[in-house]
Amino acid sequence: DHAEIISALRRRPMAAEEISDFLGWDDSVRVCRRFAELVRAEMIERTTTKYMNRSEREAFRYQINQKTEVK
Repeated sequence: DHAEIISALRRRPMAAEEISDFLGWDDSVRVCRRFAELVRAEMIERTTTKYMNRSEREAFRYQINQKTEVK
């Protein structure tokens, strides 16, 4: 899961629901759990940009951590 999420975020910053849709997963909670792990590992970081999800709630977009990215 981690590698797929990182690969998706290399395209552009995305919120959990956007990644879930992009990857064809039916559960954005699955992405949220991986986000927490990836943030703790300092592999991704939250942006200041928000996304309005289907339930009309704002969700932060995440991106690859620019300080720790290995190219």
